[in-house]
Amino acid sequence: MGVKEQISLVHKETVLDKQIQIYRLHYTYLRICLKYKDEFKVDKSKYSGWNLDFIEKQKEVTTSFNIWWSKIGRDLFSKKTFDPKVIKSNNIKHLPNSLTIQISKTSPTEYNLQKIREILGKEKEKKKEVDTQRNHYVKLQIYLETWKLHREEELTLRETRRRLVAKRKQILKRLGKRSAMDKFATQDFLKFNPPKTEGPYGKKLLLKDVRQIKNLERQIVRYRTNAKRILQNVCNGEFPGQYSS
Repeated sequence: MGVKEQISLVHKETVLDKQIQIYRLHYTYLRICLKYKDEFKVDKSKYSGWNLDFIEKQKEVTTSFNIWWSKIGRDLFSKKTFDPKVIKSNNIKHLPNSLTIQISKTSPTEYNLQKIREILGKEKEKKKEVDTQRNHYVKLQIYLETWKLHREEELTLRETRRRLVAKRKQILKRLGKRSAMDKFATQDFLKFNPPKTEGPYGKKLLLKDVRQIKNLERQIVRYRTNAKRILQNVCNGEFPGQYSS
């Protein structure tokens, strides 16, 4: 049986042992036996749950099988199954960099393999995303600079924000349009260049720009925290390690 045929046997957490065409043929043969009773004697004890009365009364084979299958057949022949899933339990001793995956013995091998590949693909993408974020050198550099501005230069939050926004512009100018910040989809990282409106007392910031300033300052506090955690990780021989909450 080919890969597609094996996969087609699984339907809504149930699995069939055979392709549906086999069950359709069995049904068709059985109809003949029921029709020609003088030639064939059906042992009804072998067909418990089939609803032989329904089968015998039907005239059109294809339509009657489809109705019978949806109401009776699939439930009669299906076995319960489940998709492979990752098991996270403190009772299982996991090897380093490993996953424990539980699979159903009733599902076809190729179906299980397909689902396991999907799980591994998602885990790989998840790790790639985490590694990209953790090892983004521009961010790591700014985390440390944020901490140093606070710790060594004793700058206020407002002064730190202004210094870092200016620093971001310098980095982008130096790296060019296809910068590391753009490459890792962080083009909004510390981005702040608000238009100013003319008022009776000169230029002033809009309310939405004031909110953006507050958001930037919350980010900066978080960067300080990230830098401190990384510094603590480095003390333990790990870089950058887990630093975001």
